[in-house]
Amino acid sequence: MDRKQISFILVALGLWLLAAPSTFAFTDLAMIMNDHILGALLVAGGLLSSFFFARWYVALFLAFGLWLNFAPLLFWALEPIAFLNDTLVGLLVLTLAFRFPGMQGRQEEPAGDAPAGWSFNPSGWAPRTCTIFLAMICWFLSRYLSAYQLGYINDVWDPFFGSQTIKVLTSKVADFFPVSDAGLGAFGYSLEAFLGWQGNTQRWRTMPWLVIIFGLLVVPAGLISISLIVLQPIAVGAWCGLCLLIAACMLVMIVLTISEVVATLGFLAETKKSSKSFWDVFWKGAAAGGVSRPVPSKSWGISIPWNLALTALLGVWIMCSPAFFKIAGTVSDSDYTAGPLLITVSIVSFAEVARGFRLFNVLLGLWLLLAPWILSGATAPFTWNNSLVGLAVILLSFRKGNISQRYGSFDKHIF
Repeated sequence: MDRKQISFILVALGLWLLAAPSTFAFTDLAMIMNDHILGALLVAGGLLSSFFFARWYVALFLAFGLWLNFAPLLFWALEPIAFLNDTLVGLLVLTLAFRFPGMQGRQEEPAGDAPAGWSFNPSGWAPRTCTIFLAMICWFLSRYLSAYQLGYINDVWDPFFGSQTIKVLTSKVADFFPVSDAGLGAFGYSLEAFLGWQGNTQRWRTMPWLVIIFGLLVVPAGLISISLIVLQPIAVGAWCGLCLLIAACMLVMIVLTISEVVATLGFLAETKKSSKSFWDVFWKGAAAGGVSRPVPSKSWGISIPWNLALTALLGVWIMCSPAFFKIAGTVSDSDYTAGPLLITVSIVSFAEVARGFRLFNVLLGLWLLLAPWILSGATAPFTWNNSLVGLAVILLSFRKGNISQRYGSFDKHIF
């Protein structure tokens, strides 16, 4: 698809936005004005880019696409068709913006496609496809939850905790956000799926900026998702089963993504030692100083040591133990916090480049030992339970486990 074709499709999308409020009988004045303004801007931008092209046009189209995805949340769109129309058109605009010449980074193929000293390619399509699929699951689930918060549906189906999900969606924690928090999550997950799809299998060196933004979306968003889940039993007194499923997907996405981010950061660090401009390489990419041919492998830089699998299971048990022992008070809040953190640290450490992260479990184990003695609400059986689990977590966390892949100069940082 050449530049003129992309431009004319953008014009068509702009005309679609101009016509949508009348076609679908919008009654929401904010969304009507939004579609008319964005439609006119897309028509004008598409026509201009068809005659002469400047790189800043791409930035404008990316901004338009992001705004169209966010506007229905900001304006609390009254009609579901307005929400659907703007988010889908926004994704199409983002996709077309990335099709403009030069947006896919340097395209020359090196002798191999793995970073120097690495035994696998962290930008390969297999782990990225899994990440995109998981992001899409999170996106659909979050859009479903946001449909309730935006008033499009009257009930939410949760196969695990039933009506507790509605209590979570209407809690003070959810009301703290100026927009639908589920919708905000869907916005982030759609960008994760979209950015995971962009670039070739050398994007760790051809599109460093994209990998870093992708990593920032996946890793912090996953940790924020875990934090919000920690708040559910403490601040709300209820669980959201679909939220737990989203968090589980996010944890796996972090594990799948972190190796690519490390490879890109390593590549950028190498450019700082050379005469190349850091920002030029960051935005435009560069040829690698050395590359490796990846060895056929299905591990993608992920291995599951038995001790970390066991600490993850212990984290699940700690989450459940207050209910099992019928414990209330601050000590139960402690377990509701420590359990998800144990699971998070253990699973993130499945990624071999993040294996040293497991040592944070030592601190969590120490806290489990101490918490029943300094917080209110513990009984003798509960104290014994936490003490034994805390001691087991400490002992299990020292073992590094097998490292199945090579990571070049980063090998010395895996401990």
